[in-house]
Amino acid sequence: MYEVEFQTQRLGWGIDALFLVCSSTQRCQRKLVIQTELSFQATASSEDCKETFQRFRKDFKEIEVFRL
Repeated sequence: MYEVEFQTQRLGWGIDALFLVCSSTQRCQRKLVIQTELSFQATASSEDCKETFQRFRKDFKEIEVFRL
């Protein structure tokens, strides 16, 4: 089974660009959520950088989004 979702904030994720789900024949499921940007600067003064890391941290701490 495969699943691909775009703009995943509606599913409860903070990171909202791309979400992939793969299931093996042993029913082992793997999920990958990806944030993509046209350009990205990892600096303390970058609001985009701060917002992206805050959303990542929210997802990492919120166990329920991994059960979707």
